[in-house]
Amino acid sequence: MIPSSASKSPRVFLSYASDGAQSAERLRPLLKLAGFGPCLDSEAVSTEEARETAIRSSDFVVALLSHGTRNSRQEQELRTAVGDSYGGDDPGKPLVLQCAFSGTRHAAFDDIALDFLRQSHVLDFTDFDVGWHRLYESLYKAALLAGFSAPKLLRAVPRYDMDQAAVARMVVEHGFFSNRMNASGGAKEAELTLAPGGMVVDDRSSLRMWTKGCVDPSVLPRAPLETADEQVALMTPPSQRTDQQRALVEARQNMAHQMRLAIEEWTTRLNIARSGGYDDWRLPTLEEAMSLMSKNIQNNGLYISELFSDHAYIRTADRSPGPISKLLELFGEAERGWGSTWVVGYADADCLEVAEEAPIPLRFVRTDLD
Repeated sequence: MIPSSASKSPRVFLSYASDGAQSAERLRPLLKLAGFGPCLDSEAVSTEEARETAIRSSDFVVALLSHGTRNSRQEQELRTAVGDSYGGDDPGKPLVLQCAFSGTRHAAFDDIALDFLRQSHVLDFTDFDVGWHRLYESLYKAALLAGFSAPKLLRAVPRYDMDQAAVARMVVEHGFFSNRMNASGGAKEAELTLAPGGMVVDDRSSLRMWTKGCVDPSVLPRAPLETADEQVALMTPPSQRTDQQRALVEARQNMAHQMRLAIEEWTTRLNIARSGGYDDWRLPTLEEAMSLMSKNIQNNGLYISELFSDHAYIRTADRSPGPISKLLELFGEAERGWGSTWVVGYADADCLEVAEEAPIPLRFVRTDLD
């Protein structure tokens, strides 16, 4: 397995039988987003000769083992991949990573295991999310060891349960720089370039594109600060609120709703206008926004590259249950619709919770899978 001089990205062949097609469909976009996009797979080539060529020219073969693997086209694919010995023993052959989508915790695994492959190195996909992260870690480590470049794996799907403890764990696990939570982080910074036209910043380290500028908070709904009466009303259990308190709470909830509508509107505007040539922009997750954090203050006075506009804070799509929800839960009267929004602050290298109705600049991100 020798890195190609033409590309630093590894070539992956995704091998599966007919009953593994659904699992392959689920895994394919994850591989691509993680920088291991399969150049070919079992359905992408129609002839046996072309399939053998694709396998032998690949750096990795991800084999989805299923009940249909034995005595099938897939078994022949894997025999081609390993030749007379297991792929990991020969640097000229692709490394085969086995993923069992049925039976690793059951006796049925004997029905899908192949004798000519090492059965001690099978990744268990009984729990898909756990299996995927094990596969990614194996691919990532093997790719770096072989001299390939591999992007950061960042979550693109928003979460609404990100409390302070979950955020702190995420920052440390990813090695992001944060003055408050991980002052020793930030060893690997984003690899940024300004795309032609000057509207989009390309990050090759995470395979993401960003809008250079932000939607300024001056064009977003303005929500007044909470009054003392509002704070009391919000912290009062719903069953004990007066009519006046209910009206105050409803008004505050409406402000949050108006902010959500405004964010949707600006996202739609950006995509209809095909800003930068794309129509799949969205708000970033906290992981994505934190990946831009620089360990040192840049020329614009912020902990973010000077390629970006000098907005000190940006809003993310991630949310926290928030202090109000937690307080109401103590009374056994949880109320839906409350939560805080996570914001990344490049002025002080930190992230913080703010009320959902707070007007915070909007910077958008996209990947080739959005």
